[in-house]
Amino acid sequence: MAKKIALIVNPIAGIGGPLSLKGSDGIPWGELGIHIGPSFKVSVLFLKFAREILEYSELNTIELLTPSGVMGEIPAREVGLNPKIICDPKEPTSKNDTLECSTAAVEEGAGIIIFVGGDGTAMDVLEGSGKEVLLLGVPGGTKVYSSIFARSVQAASHLFASYLRGDYITTEGEIILVDEISLRETGEFKISRMEIVQTIESKNGRFRQESKDFLARDEEEIEEIATCIAEEIQDGTPLIIGPGRTATAISSALGIKKRNVLSVSAGWKGKTFCEDCTSLEILDFSTEVGGGEKIKLILSPIGRSGFILGRGNQQIPLSILNKIPIENLLIVATRTKAARLRRLLVDLKERAIEEKFSGYIRVRIGCNEEMVMPILPA
Repeated sequence: MAKKIALIVNPIAGIGGPLSLKGSDGIPWGELGIHIGPSFKVSVLFLKFAREILEYSELNTIELLTPSGVMGEIPAREVGLNPKIICDPKEPTSKNDTLECSTAAVEEGAGIIIFVGGDGTAMDVLEGSGKEVLLLGVPGGTKVYSSIFARSVQAASHLFASYLRGDYITTEGEIILVDEISLRETGEFKISRMEIVQTIESKNGRFRQESKDFLARDEEEIEEIATCIAEEIQDGTPLIIGPGRTATAISSALGIKKRNVLSVSAGWKGKTFCEDCTSLEILDFSTEVGGGEKIKLILSPIGRSGFILGRGNQQIPLSILNKIPIENLLIVATRTKAARLRRLLVDLKERAIEEKFSGYIRVRIGCNEEMVMPILPA
């Protein structure tokens, strides 16, 4: 008997990242003529990776349930799959379509709903499915803090294969919603809702991400690192500084304005080029300083997940990352955070650039303290 697996894609998820927005919730993208965002490409990559892992005979044991059009049918057909249509979303798609299609997946007997999007999409799928089936997220949104998500698109495809082969365990995962208005205006993380749901993990490896640690407090360590880094940076060095509390403190110590803790800032010691940079502004900055190879990139790992590139800093274009040499990468973390991390991760959807930043790197954890950590593609 074929296993019924539902795939639901939020086609505009992730569009806010390059534009330096902190999410896409509540923004009328359809009215702006935007119907497809980065998550659509993510859904196609996910299915392509899954096809590479699975045997043809295994694919024949699947009954793939999808919405029509961009919410599932088109990505499935693009990789040669023939899904069963369970709902017909309107154009442009909306939250209501996600709710209705999630309900339809349960009614059709899906054992698991795999969805592509961010935390908002996760909560919509939960509301539509009513905790009746297993849920698994493929990271495609701007905000991906919940442990319901696989740690990368490739990891999600491995979990898909594990489920199909029965080589998985059922476990609990979190869906976390943060106050998006607070994020946009102040950069402050406030949990507005959290739900515990049933998801899966492979028996042969850990493929899901850990949720963000919202309670971590290590201000004295942050101040120490920021002061020392600011003293070491030479005048005239072009800098891009990523999000996070530690990176924000460094930006402030350098005299480079940053809109909030989620912003990417750019400039030189004592001079700001952009305080909440978009992708276009980062490109302009690179042109002004004479190329990406001259830029020093200061990053701090995100929460307990260990991501340094590809999550939270989508404003930095791949074309710039491709030119920044790895020796120009400065990773900073408090001793408390570094002690919790086993490795650092990059999730750029471009294997060549991910491999460029892979290997081992020194992480600054104090004024005269470093820790060597591996960097791996997620």
